[in-house]
Amino acid sequence: MICYTLSDCVLKNMDKEDEIIHDIVMILLIKNNPHKLVVDKTGKIIEIYKEAIKDNLAVFHLLQIIGDALHKKLVSIEVNDMETTAPKEEIFLSVCSQTADKILIVYDHNGWTRDKYYPKRVILHNKITPIKVLDREEAIKLLSLTDDKEARKEIATYEKELSAALKNKENKKKPTNNNGANYDKM
Repeated sequence: MICYTLSDCVLKNMDKEDEIIHDIVMILLIKNNPHKLVVDKTGKIIEIYKEAIKDNLAVFHLLQIIGDALHKKLVSIEVNDMETTAPKEEIFLSVCSQTADKILIVYDHNGWTRDKYYPKRVILHNKITPIKVLDREEAIKLLSLTDDKEARKEIATYEKELSAALKNKENKKKPTNNNGANYDKM
């Protein structure tokens, strides 16, 4: 099972692109697939989702119809130290940081907190926990992999990119001598 945190910006844009409904939301409803949607046990993310779609009656009714099936496919987790009054983006990052896979799906990289981005579309939550951020197109590609091994293989490439980005960050922090060489390599 691969767990994802879905930002509300995806739901807000469901009426713009049919692919979001077909290739993201509906994929999460398929009975035998490795992809699961994670929410917090307090229900804060569900409240944010409801607020995001309240003005879009078509999406609201669609999610009401499939709500029971979707609810059965949700993975509810206890989130440590989550402030329910925090900004929405922080709530999504807090929940995502508590999952094993740490994958956040957003509508568009440009419409999200790019100031928090690290190289390779990674956010360091609380400057500690790396979270891989996928936009809708990247998410559709990953969610199309219905075999757990194939999906895990794709995620492994994200983890390699993440490791390289973190290693690069660490190398930039190390003190250097006048020649630019790291002291710890001398």
